[in-house]
Amino acid sequence: MLLAHSATVSAQQAAEPPVAAPALSGDELTQRNTARTHFRRGVELIRNGQWADARVELEAARDIRATPPVHFNLALAYRALGLHRGAVSSLRAFMQAASELGDPAVVAQAETALRDSLSAICRVDVSIEPAAAVLRIDGAVVDATERAISLDPGDHTLSATLDGHTAVERRVTLRRGQNLVFSLRLVPTAQRSFLRIETNEPLALVRIDGREVGTGTLEEIVQAGHHYIDVTGPHHWPFAREIDTVVGQRQVVSANLRDRRTVFESPWFWVVTGAVVAAGVTTAVLLWPAPPPIMGTLNTVDAPGRTR
Repeated sequence: MLLAHSATVSAQQAAEPPVAAPALSGDELTQRNTARTHFRRGVELIRNGQWADARVELEAARDIRATPPVHFNLALAYRALGLHRGAVSSLRAFMQAASELGDPAVVAQAETALRDSLSAICRVDVSIEPAAAVLRIDGAVVDATERAISLDPGDHTLSATLDGHTAVERRVTLRRGQNLVFSLRLVPTAQRSFLRIETNEPLALVRIDGREVGTGTLEEIVQAGHHYIDVTGPHHWPFAREIDTVVGQRQVVSANLRDRRTVFESPWFWVVTGAVVAAGVTTAVLLWPAPPPIMGTLNTVDAPGRTR
């Protein structure tokens, strides 16, 4: 990670005033010492690459006493774990209090990391029918007025529920900075039928009645009646079919897509050709010396202008 390879701010001096400050009560001293303990554990865990455990310790320190170094190091942990929304929040909090730290180099690193994390966040626009359905993402209820949701890259589960209707669930893997549109349609339980669409192309996009429902082979609960199915895949001829579904019954549609590329465009042609060519250069590759490994370090900033 960008910041993880640059610097980790320590609170030993810059962010942790002397414990014996006369204005502090006994309870305040205890809280400060507890926060310091969590912080130091978090920094040590970052040094050891134990990001998940470091996050726990640094969040505990932040909840007791949120100093700029706590925000900075917590952003390191969030970014290493792919939690860019949390990193943005921590970096912004750090930037607001950056004048207390007084280290322009660290502030510049934070600004660069903030831009990077903002560009990594994904956005999902969800539409639901009926609109009264409850939307959950990764088990957490989403406000009914918010259908454009920011998410971290990775695996997520979207679900919608409504009394008297069959629940709908979608699993999606989001790539860095990706924007997607989802349509979730709940069917009244008394009118539901089951439709399975099987395709030979995992990346094929499946639409039912013009609505995108997913990629590859999938099962969908639809309202009994007439439906139009179309399946499209990269470098394949599209597939389309009309079907009538019956209440309570399960029907299967096989959408076998045909490759529309010529033999010279097919990846299999180049795999076979490449294998033949590779056989002639194997000896030369084996004789070429392997490059040396690249070593790196993780520096720690204990105070403005001093690293170790």
